[in-house]
Amino acid sequence: MSDGNMEADNNGALLALLEREKKSDYLTRVKYFLGTMNARYLFYTRSNIMKNLEICENKNKGIYDPDEILSAEEVKHAFIHPEYYLWAKKNNKDPVQYAGYSRMLRYFEYVPVNMTLAWAILLIPPIPFLNIPFRTRGVLYNMINRLYCITFDYQHRNPTHQELEDYTKVPFIKRLFKNYAEDNDQEGFDFSLGVRYGADIACAFGFTWILYTIAKKVQAIKRTPPKNLYLRIAGSTWKSFWAPGSAVCIAHFFDILFARWNEIKYGSCVYDENGSIITNPDSTPTLSAIGARDAVGQTFVQRCMTVWLALGLGSFCNAVLSHTGRMPKNVVAKGMVGVLACGLGLTISVPMSLGLFDTYLGYKSDKLESEFHGLINPDGTPITLYVYRGD
Repeated sequence: MSDGNMEADNNGALLALLEREKKSDYLTRVKYFLGTMNARYLFYTRSNIMKNLEICENKNKGIYDPDEILSAEEVKHAFIHPEYYLWAKKNNKDPVQYAGYSRMLRYFEYVPVNMTLAWAILLIPPIPFLNIPFRTRGVLYNMINRLYCITFDYQHRNPTHQELEDYTKVPFIKRLFKNYAEDNDQEGFDFSLGVRYGADIACAFGFTWILYTIAKKVQAIKRTPPKNLYLRIAGSTWKSFWAPGSAVCIAHFFDILFARWNEIKYGSCVYDENGSIITNPDSTPTLSAIGARDAVGQTFVQRCMTVWLALGLGSFCNAVLSHTGRMPKNVVAKGMVGVLACGLGLTISVPMSLGLFDTYLGYKSDKLESEFHGLINPDGTPITLYVYRGD
């Protein structure tokens, strides 16, 4: 095994990110991620993205001021997957084409897309020319939401460089029916994307049905409402969001489990403090399942925080309006209040949850698999290694 087989020049972006995160605290990270969700990015073109990537690449040459560099880094994080970017640079690929997130799957689009889905789920508008019952339409829109969420998590996963190499040669449609293990001579059964999507929807809907069945029985218990207004608001808030909040968290668990299955099973690439991938003697990356599973676990915690903050704020707003007599009587207007509350909640909760953890997880080499234990400093102490968390 060796460290530094890749040129450090190719990993300048990683070095800069590690250096920034060492100096950052929680509020600084929240502010940074809030900057990556700027609505003006909806109108950015390829030339805008390339201009900001150029600033990031040349930021140490003294050409640009710190504010300009920070703005460029936010643009880069908003549009470009860091692991894809390292791979694209190493292979001289177009960074926008090969490392850019797909449309509708970037964080500054996450809030508008979820507001649209919330509008569909809350108001359940009829589908033209189709006489589909109300409840069936609700299931349909929730299924679309689940497909969006697992695709979002899949796009933001932490792929190995070998996986990226293979996937650039295999069309997305083919990947729906072809498993990763066969492509890479891995032992054991693996899931194709199509199986993952189907299993995710089945598990999410199954557990959601069980949870809502329990919730109906709990809500059927008659209780005398408290006289105090604040207690009534608090009670209504908890009553209206604990079930959907728990259901969405369970659904996100399966989204992340199936979207990032390869990481959990095979592991992720590991980097040293110079931003170089740790490799085996045959120059293939040495993967760490310990780091990968920690990364997936932290991502799940972030998703849960996003859900509970967003739905909690929305439920609180609805409870305040209802108990103070200010909730609109019109069904559409009432639904729009819920949609706006959802958007406000997501705008606040997404950067707060993303800022919980560093983008790259740091480990002493003796805390990972035995393959890494031999990587030590000249004084005999374990070196620090890093694993990308994924967003």
